[in-house]
Amino acid sequence: MKEPKHLSQKLEGRKSLNLLRKLSVNDASIDFCSNDYLGLAKSVFFQKLCQKNYEKLIQTDSIKHINGSSGSRLISGNNTLIEDLEKQIADFHNNEEALVFNSGYTANLAVLSSVPKRNDIILYDELIHASLRDGLKLSKAFSAGFKHNSIEEVEKLINEHAGKKENIYIVLEAVYSMDGKITDLHSFVQLKNKFSNVFIILDEAHSVGVIGEKGEGLSASLNLQNEVFICIYTYGKAFGLYGASVVCSRLTKAYLINFARPLIYSTALPIYSIISLKTAYDKMSQLNNRRLKISHLQELFVKMLQVYKSHLLNDGEHPIQGIKLSGSSKVFELAAYLRSQNLNVKAIVFPTVPRNMELIRITFHYYNSKKEVLHLAESLEKYLKKYHAESSS
Repeated sequence: MKEPKHLSQKLEGRKSLNLLRKLSVNDASIDFCSNDYLGLAKSVFFQKLCQKNYEKLIQTDSIKHINGSSGSRLISGNNTLIEDLEKQIADFHNNEEALVFNSGYTANLAVLSSVPKRNDIILYDELIHASLRDGLKLSKAFSAGFKHNSIEEVEKLINEHAGKKENIYIVLEAVYSMDGKITDLHSFVQLKNKFSNVFIILDEAHSVGVIGEKGEGLSASLNLQNEVFICIYTYGKAFGLYGASVVCSRLTKAYLINFARPLIYSTALPIYSIISLKTAYDKMSQLNNRRLKISHLQELFVKMLQVYKSHLLNDGEHPIQGIKLSGSSKVFELAAYLRSQNLNVKAIVFPTVPRNMELIRITFHYYNSKKEVLHLAESLEKYLKKYHAESSS
């Protein structure tokens, strides 16, 4: 088959830099890489509960399309069940409205491609997710990045553009997916409130289900939900499912229904997904024991690695932990060593993270045992001892 030459050229370029991505099937090794924080994605009990609720619904004949949704929300894919879910989501996060999307990726694209306009500016943290960056590319607004979690740099950029741009949007993640650092939302809100035309857009993908007394996420747990213009919650992490929602005002929801192309032109989620999301929200406030266990595992891990704390990217405030080393070759070497110890972790390198910020990304879950975390910490300690010995010789 005839194919464009640049396909093989680009792949060879990646291969030569040891950056070629390949799909692999996760084996039976100990999971320290997935985003299934609460264990719902692998919970037989949760699956049976979702199935029970689904079977109960379809027996009522209240929903016409019991398999696929049959169309977009604006054609034939809308129903009372998804509208009930949106009310449930808004109530859970103590906000006015919610709008369900097919994924966090499409929700981020929808918001950033439709809301900021040509005479606006988007200020974004340098470590925001790729889906937010792709939304920036689709936006007609000018955009400028700032150093990770730097309030000072954001204030400088706002002062530089305040009189030149109609609206200024600050794009943040509640928890950054690579280093597990929690954004200082209080400080960003204080800065935002100094200006009349500054708005915060917050991606809560890795905070929902994990942060807060009932897993409500960062902004609601701090009672700052009304200070954030748009919150984006995704359900492929702690919820163990699929889909996303934008939580916002009634006016913003109406705007997105009319102008957000990823919503307008996408087939809606099927009923089983909607039922599963409703079931997860019903259960979320009852999972504090799971959140507490994860927190204890995080604390144990950090305590075990105090001697090598300089390699840790946070103090254990979130289930995501990063191990930083110098150069991608060492990161790949460490990942391979940990896999040889039956530990499933992933090396994160350029272009997922900037050059010189390569890391091993570790995630803790409800189903991880204390013994497994001790094994992980001891294996890391053994490698890092060797790493430092080689560096000093």
